[in-house]
Amino acid sequence: SGCILFLASYQLTQRDRALRQLGAANARNLKLNAELEQQMAARMADLAQTQAILRNIADGVIALDAAGGVTASNPALEELLDLDTAPRLSDLPDAFERFARLALDGGERRETLELPGDRVGAAVAAPIGQTDGAGIVVSVRDITDEKAAERVRAQFLANMSHEIRTPMN
Repeated sequence: SGCILFLASYQLTQRDRALRQLGAANARNLKLNAELEQQMAARMADLAQTQAILRNIADGVIALDAAGGVTASNPALEELLDLDTAPRLSDLPDAFERFARLALDGGERRETLELPGDRVGAAVAAPIGQTDGAGIVVSVRDITDEKAAERVRAQFLANMSHEIRTPMN
């Protein structure tokens, strides 16, 4: 009976120790879960802020992964390129698609592109992040009015230069 009492006491001690260990592990898990929830909430807030910024930027913006898949775009891009839905790379005008593919292969790039509706755009592509192959972000701004103003100014200067050189009779 002394042996049975000793075994029962030993089992109770082991059970209590196991319960304490489980309680401590549970407390650590609860703490880690709370920290994870805080981190997720912060990331979700960052994502919502980034999406709001992207939605409200006046320039057209598109982000592409390394394979050329569209990871994000904004309504300004859809309007600028006369698209009805969120774009795929193959949906973009040929000049824009070519520009994006060259940027995917070569990194940072700037170019003036013809846009639908006889418009002109200034496009800028830059790598996303510091690692190779992370993709690119392309922004395009409608510069049609600026180009028209440059043509008018150049024409005015050419006319004035001609008038100055032509003697008066």
